[in-house]
Amino acid sequence: MRSALPALLGDPADAYIWIDRDTATTRPLAAYVRKELGVAKERVNAPGYWRAADRHAGPLSQAPAP
Repeated sequence: MRSALPALLGDPADAYIWIDRDTATTRPLAAYVRKELGVAKERVNAPGYWRAADRHAGPLSQAPAP
């Protein structure tokens, strides 16, 4: 996914990026888009909907309370 982004992005000033993945994937991918590809933070939507251990429970699953 990461290797395909530069070709898909076009002009970073016009791009709006929405990353919909587990939290462990979302954070580094969003940082890459902002820092390496130059997309403004305001133009990146990257919520982490679930933790990788909960991936089979679905995108709105909640992690157990500590």
